[in-house]
Amino acid sequence: MKLTNSYLFNELKLKGSLIPIGVVCLLAYIAKLAYGSVIGGATDDFILISEGLNFDYSFYVSQGRWAVAFISTLLAPLELDYIGGKNLFGIIYAIQIAFSMLILIRFLNSRTGKYFEIILLGIATLHPYLGEIFTYRHATMINSLSFSYPAMAVGYILLYNKRYRLLGIPLIIWALSGYQVVFSMIMVFIPIQILSNLLKGRDITDILKKMAIPLGLLVGTLLLYVLTNRFILNIMDIPASPRSAFLGLGDLNVRFTQILTLAQRTFISNEAIALSVPKWILLALLLSLLVTILAKKNPSKKYNMAKILCIPLLLISAIGIIGPAMLLDVWWSTPRVLSNIGFFWALVLLLFIYEIGEKKALLIPLGLVLLSFIYSNNRILADQQRMNFLDFHKSNRIVVQLEQIDGFQEKRILFFRENEIIHSHGPSTKYMDLNISALYPGWSRLSMLEYVSGYRFTPATTQDEITIKEKHKTLPSFPSKGSIFCEGEIIVIQL
Repeated sequence: MKLTNSYLFNELKLKGSLIPIGVVCLLAYIAKLAYGSVIGGATDDFILISEGLNFDYSFYVSQGRWAVAFISTLLAPLELDYIGGKNLFGIIYAIQIAFSMLILIRFLNSRTGKYFEIILLGIATLHPYLGEIFTYRHATMINSLSFSYPAMAVGYILLYNKRYRLLGIPLIIWALSGYQVVFSMIMVFIPIQILSNLLKGRDITDILKKMAIPLGLLVGTLLLYVLTNRFILNIMDIPASPRSAFLGLGDLNVRFTQILTLAQRTFISNEAIALSVPKWILLALLLSLLVTILAKKNPSKKYNMAKILCIPLLLISAIGIIGPAMLLDVWWSTPRVLSNIGFFWALVLLLFIYEIGEKKALLIPLGLVLLSFIYSNNRILADQQRMNFLDFHKSNRIVVQLEQIDGFQEKRILFFRENEIIHSHGPSTKYMDLNISALYPGWSRLSMLEYVSGYRFTPATTQDEITIKEKHKTLPSFPSKGSIFCEGEIIVIQL
């Protein structure tokens, strides 16, 4: 009773929220049935498994994720089993996203019936791009603990309350220091928020006046996070991650082309990880929303402003999906960076339902989109199983050869890689960081060997690599004869 009468419960409009969130979490579990059936993960997971609880905290801090480092430090003495807890933490992560979407929808005062609300939450939570985060078993756990999505959503909403807005500032800073991608969620939300108010017949001047202080605080909070981050890096004498470097002015033309190419892939093209049919259905509903707004006969001058601004605002919201990452020097538009596209589509559909009403016929295309998302999530995680399976067996074949070398555990291991394709027939959902072989990047190869064998290996040094390269100009690739050999205290493995 105290909870339901509390300020926060009423401010976030949480009445009747348990059923939609619960149903969406059930759908999330169905969408990720392949998630819990194998002990494995993405490339980063194997080095984290190898390190156990001895996280490289400086790595997280260098990326501005000091909330993750802080939480991991607190929980280290508990010796939590990250692998065994992956299902629990995965569902906790789904709850966060569903909760964040729910309170943003209700903040717009555009509540729908429970069936439509469940579908909208499901689309936000189960978009296949978000599935990449679940392929990182350890990262999912860490991000689940940081609660970045709900902290950002709640923090933003509290900025609109004069009495409690100062509470929103530390929540937003906390969110950014856990997972910076959540800022894109708000960049997607703000233009939709303006358009939603315009569609309700509110004056643009009044809307902007009401939003001026919260948006000013939001920008100020972002700058405060950047300054705090710089202070922490200086105090701990940790260099900032190269990922945080900004794009040079001379590269703006290239970046514009990259964004156009990304838009084509994200919204239109058929992908193994995100099929074209649900994309086209969503585009058709977006076009229907625009036609509905532009064709609506409404004498109100205030509504006419919605007609003028609807296309620009929707474009700004769509660009917000990639968020601040578009200004960074490193262009790494992985699906997880674009995961706020689920929020974009859920909000667009909310506007459409508000404009035309809760037509039961809409449940058919929306249900088809949701089923497609569930299928794609399972496909992504099933493909990860296949990649893990191929990596495990290939690594075991390598270990068998290592065991033929006397004293192999006392020697240093040096990997070389010449082939771009580690497995001839890898999974179809391999894309950028998504479902690539753990034998591909240098940081995970040795950890993969340790993971499948139970041995502890010593990595070679940079000088070892220089020496071997000078002596052996060409080497055959595994499994060819001579691809694994011993040179003094160094075992060379050519992949």
